[in-house]
Amino acid sequence: MSVAYSDRNKKLLEKSSVFMGYLPAGYPDRQKFISLLESCCKLGMDIAEVGFPAKDPFADGEVIRRAHKAIDYSVTADMDYWRAIRACCPNPLWVMGYLSDLTEGGVYRKLADEGVVDAFVIPGCDDDTFAKMRDELAPCKVDMVRLVSPRDDAEKLRKYFKYDTFIYYQLFNGPTGSNQATEDYTQMLSIAKEYDNLRVLAGFGVNTPMQVRQLLDGGFDGITIGTAMVKKLNISEKNLLDFVEEIANETRS
Repeated sequence: MSVAYSDRNKKLLEKSSVFMGYLPAGYPDRQKFISLLESCCKLGMDIAEVGFPAKDPFADGEVIRRAHKAIDYSVTADMDYWRAIRACCPNPLWVMGYLSDLTEGGVYRKLADEGVVDAFVIPGCDDDTFAKMRDELAPCKVDMVRLVSPRDDAEKLRKYFKYDTFIYYQLFNGPTGSNQATEDYTQMLSIAKEYDNLRVLAGFGVNTPMQVRQLLDGGFDGITIGTAMVKKLNISEKNLLDFVEEIANETRS
């Protein structure tokens, strides 16, 4: 049966819908990132998805790849900085990173042992590695979030949904930020409803309040936005914060 190990994540199960927003750690610089993340949480972002700076962000689109290139990579090993990130964020903090970056020097375990992270989101993580990390991190009260895509068939979905609590559903196959048409997700959601305590968040290509409303009305338990937030930030901090507030209001309505 699926369970949430993180106490903060358990509180998400009480919400009818959630908004997860993504920003890469240390972007646009160390201090601004801290203040922006704190502001986003205060404005109603339910989950802070913090991007772990990547050497090769292969699953991301150009906008997020450029952001990763601009980050001081030394933040990855700076535990004081990660403690500061945790301190500014009262909400669940999910670290999205690539397996090679997170396992280098055992940094994922350091983040878990320090109480920095509530969950990991790892694209391209194979099933065996996912299960091993889930079991390893459970005593630390850290969850693993499964990424599911339209290519996953019903048998595989049922295998995942039996044990996982949080599902990040990719609305299409491809890099983040693409403007592809949303593929049909009705079968996936119908299977998800068979399982208690399962929460499915829609991501990839979500960038307007109208899309948010359509996805929530369509049966998703929440949405996740990344590229659109980075784009807004690249314009100005005000553009980002206004956008976060708008999405948060839509999620709560």
